[in-house]
Amino acid sequence: MQRMQELRDIQIERLYEQGMSQREIAELYGLTAPRVNQILQGVAAPRPRHRRPPIEHLQEAVAAFTSEYKDTIAMLAACGTSRAEVIARFQVILPDVDITIVGKGIGASNAVFAHWHARDAELFSARVTEAAVWYLLGRSLNLAGNSKVALEADDFEEAWEVAAALEEQGVPRPDVASVLCLIAAARAFRRDSPDVTITRKRYDKLRLQAINEWNLPAATRPVLWPPTGLTVINRLGEGYWTDALRNIGLNINSKGRSRGPLKYRDEDYESAISDYFDYSETHGHVPSIEGYQRWVDSEGRAGYDRPSWGAVRIRYKTWSNVRWAADRPPHGQRASKVNRIPHSTRALHDAQSEWKRFVEELAAIPQTKASAFVKNFLRSYTEEFEFRRRAWLRAVVAADSTAATRLLEGNSLSKKQHLALIEGSPAEVLTDRYIDGLGGGDPRINDGWVSPDAQAELDAVPDRVALQYKVLRETRNYFTHTSNESRQRLQAAIDALAALDSRFTMNQALTIRILSDWLRAKDLQRLRILCSSVQELWRAMVVGETLMNIR
Repeated sequence: MQRMQELRDIQIERLYEQGMSQREIAELYGLTAPRVNQILQGVAAPRPRHRRPPIEHLQEAVAAFTSEYKDTIAMLAACGTSRAEVIARFQVILPDVDITIVGKGIGASNAVFAHWHARDAELFSARVTEAAVWYLLGRSLNLAGNSKVALEADDFEEAWEVAAALEEQGVPRPDVASVLCLIAAARAFRRDSPDVTITRKRYDKLRLQAINEWNLPAATRPVLWPPTGLTVINRLGEGYWTDALRNIGLNINSKGRSRGPLKYRDEDYESAISDYFDYSETHGHVPSIEGYQRWVDSEGRAGYDRPSWGAVRIRYKTWSNVRWAADRPPHGQRASKVNRIPHSTRALHDAQSEWKRFVEELAAIPQTKASAFVKNFLRSYTEEFEFRRRAWLRAVVAADSTAATRLLEGNSLSKKQHLALIEGSPAEVLTDRYIDGLGGGDPRINDGWVSPDAQAELDAVPDRVALQYKVLRETRNYFTHTSNESRQRLQAAIDALAALDSRFTMNQALTIRILSDWLRAKDLQRLRILCSSVQELWRAMVVGETLMNIR
């Protein structure tokens, strides 16, 4: 982002004006002296330099600073934060610490900084509005600000924008730092106390208290931060306070505007697409999106209310997902036992192609739409794997004459499932819900349905991959439901994966926006790793399916 480079150049100009030499500045920022000179030459109207008075006991002050913040600086550097941004963080959060002490302390920490890289951004108003809720929640809970947590935040863009808004209003920098530290403390408190919340009435009352404490000029009052509760509702909750709280990761009260029930239930969607495919097969039609909509229209004339294609598309994302949800092969493929053996090689190829296409399309869309684009892709990518894995397991069982015997000899089936299998109806046992629940959602575990040779390939998939897939799946669930339960399940999955891979450590309270930024950070590093788990699982199924065909 150009902003970080501009920030660094402004810092360099000010330090030079205050008396630091070009060599000292170069050492501070990890630049060459000629590069510092080039930056200074670009200043349109440099102001006269003033020799800074020496800082008393400088070495002791630097040593104390380094001892206190060495781990924080190392963590920020490891996360890809630039040296200039780290310096600026300290200037914003700890304005009383001299920048010379900060710079020399960073140098003494021996932290290794990567080159600055572009960072995604959300809409300014959404960030600032969300931060206001956290700030006033912190005031409501009488929390103490936490400067270390504020410094170590994964996403500091919010702090920049809040600081800019407050400074524009005339709020003193020490007060700005207190606000940012309290926001960080509130987010940290929420992680350990998931039931905390704030009412709109309480929010607006605390907002007025904060504004009055800052003693701001009356002329600035129409545009003051924190924004009003009505602004929070409109920008974050689409008209509902409870939705605004839920969207940023806070608990909700039972009171509030009631919401009507959803028009269609899960079984309504499943019934509609299954009935449509049956209709198409009976009448010799090729199933299609246009055909489905015509069928919905005819059903409506007959008095039956079916989900429109628009509703189905929102739920399933792609026609391929609809077909797999209905457990129907593409047109032109016979549903015989041979042809219904899953094409895991094709599934692997499609997963790889879908990821490549996503990366290319993401690079071409406006940044304001990137977050929604990522959420839609992740849901679609995960659901496609689930649909195809169900079909894979059913086909593997159908192609294995020993599957029923293995299951009947075991103790994993209920009496109803046992009877269904004796009667030769494995399809009645292998429902979508049953398959998805095998092994607690671990796609390697199949409870004896897969032949030992094929199962051995799945068993060889590392636990790391299984944990990556679990995070991917729980992320999809959280993006879909945004409930407290789905958030807690996702947080538990992230913590388990972070125990094996520190790149997945999350230092902030989990919210939809924080999660989206976190996944997209560092050139999609985390999202890339999570999605690769799907490809690794398909590779194991490819080998397992090959072994079954050999037998």
